[in-house]
Amino acid sequence: MGAPVPQLYMTLMQKAHAILCDASREGLRLHYHNGDVEHVTPQVRADVHAAITTSLERDWPAYIQDLIDRGAIQTQ
Repeated sequence: MGAPVPQLYMTLMQKAHAILCDASREGLRLHYHNGDVEHVTPQVRADVHAAITTSLERDWPAYIQDLIDRGAIQTQ
């Protein structure tokens, strides 16, 4: 067996996950147990994507540098 593969976990709310999985042009409709319906527009989907991008741009470099520093991954 080889060395364990480093993993990065990202926590997503169930709503954000549903929004990310939606590929419709008109946007997603979320139906809640209390009868409410929320129309998630393509702009909201873009906002969720932007928030995740910002989070990864902020956290990914430090995560990778830590793996390099610990010898978990090697560059060249």
